Amino acid sequence: EPAPSTSKEIRSSTDEREVPDSTSQEEEAVIELVGPHEAVIFSGEESSSRSMELCDEDFELSLEEVKARYKELKLAVKSAEDGGQLMTKAMRETQEEGEKLSLLGRYKSGVLRVQFPNRLTVQGIFSPATTIGEVMHWLQPLLEQPDVPFELYIAPPRTVLDEKSTLLDLNLFPAALIHFSSKLTTSADPQLQTFIKPEFTASLSNIQGANTVA
Repeated sequence: EPAPSTSKEIRSSTDEREVPDSTSQEEEAVIELVGPHEAVIFSGEESSSRSMELCDEDFELSLEEVKARYKELKLAVKSAEDGGQLMTKAMRETQEEGEKLSLLGRYKSGVLRVQFPNRLTVQGIFSPATTIGEVMHWLQPLLEQPDVPFELYIAPPRTVLDEKSTLLDLNLFPAALIHFSSKLTTSADPQLQTFIKPEFTASLSNIQGANTVA
């Protein structure tokens, strides 16, 4: 007899918060923690059409609202430019710092997802002051070849992330998807290459589980 589900409801990040599925019931969340920072690994194939579908109710301010705030800021800048009131570099820096402080007041931690060429994704929960170097150090115990140099980048366009920069500095907070690239290629097809130790991929979480942890 199957055990009752204890997973909490997964909500979409779209405007329609609850969209009933007429064809099947919501899949139960599968969570397999594999390391610190509530690390989980799941297949990116599950989330190809909803790569950053996070649980908005876990934040004081939803991701959509954060996006709306940035949109308002961009419109304000455009309005100032159209009116001939160009912002000086100092003004822009002050406004950017204000936005960062606003984020820090609303979010204590954020969700970072690292996607590998073989479509596996590692997710962790980090503070805004976490550096890319610290994220790389967190990833190393999971890697099949931890001593092989690698880099983390965002795309498009492909931009390698500076190890000394923080998630907040790089606008990767409170939620972001970044990519992993190894300096050593052992297969002509990166999707066939093994990047993560089999002991960690034997029992994967699923996208529902990753959203629950987030």
